Amino acid sequence: MSTQTMPSQAQLEAILSALREVPYQTAETALGAQLKAIDDWERQVHDQAALAALAGVLRAQVQAAQRMLDVTRRESEQVAEAMRRAARAFGVPPASS
Repeated sequence: MSTQTMPSQAQLEAILSALREVPYQTAETALGAQLKAIDDWERQVHDQAALAALAGVLRAQVQAAQRMLDVTRRESEQVAEAMRRAARAFGVPPASS
């Protein structure tokens, strides 16, 4: 493999930075706010079976989104680490973070 096909140090740093800068905390906060709103609404409609059931469906959807976000974050961390190892293997010095 020629060195011309390897990304530059700046390109590698930009890729790793993009993986780190995904707004996970913002998404977690938004999902938490949605879950709280669903809980509040469910308390208001607890005596109406259809609406209470709908609240349960909405809660399940938000909780699924929270789990997917967690998996995505872990996978992104694994990809970033693999990229760092690959860069080191090709002799690219580690970025100063």
